[in-house]
Amino acid sequence: MGRRQGRSTYNKMKSNTASPEPSPPPTSRPEHQKLEEAEENSLMNNIIKKVEACVEEKTRKLEERYKQLEERANKLEENNKVLEENNKVLEENNKVLKENNKVLKENREKAMKQIKETVQDLKREIEKIKKTQTEGMLEIENLSKRSGTSYASITNRMQEMEERISGVEDTVEEIDSSVNERP
Repeated sequence: MGRRQGRSTYNKMKSNTASPEPSPPPTSRPEHQKLEEAEENSLMNNIIKKVEACVEEKTRKLEERYKQLEERANKLEENNKVLEENNKVLEENNKVLKENNKVLKENREKAMKQIKETVQDLKREIEKIKKTQTEGMLEIENLSKRSGTSYASITNRMQEMEERISGVEDTVEEIDSSVNERP
């Protein structure tokens, strides 16, 4: 009997400490559960609304940024078109400039050639005048020797002509040297 009594006490203790069904928490009453679910739903709704607002804000900002980038891209395309047009105009201007430089060079060469020819013509003319003058002076000297008189006025005029011719020769030489110095 003693043994059974010990067992029964043990069995009693065992049955008191470990119950087959756990006892529900103290807040698990149906009205508490409904309140908690409502609060949870409210919190979830708030979180969802905040997330949706955040997503909408990010989407709006991305759309704005996309529009800005599109506008920049359009402006870049316009600028590139203008730049291409300007480059075409620049190329055309360069062609015209090269042609003008070529014509200018040709005209300069023609003018220099004409100046050189004119200088040579002037030199020949001066030589003719000198020759004629020399012949005239010799004739005057012969005439004055034959007549025995002096023609001072004729001699003075001849000297003036010599001075003028000398001045013209100097001018022609200056022109000739400046023409020859240019490329």
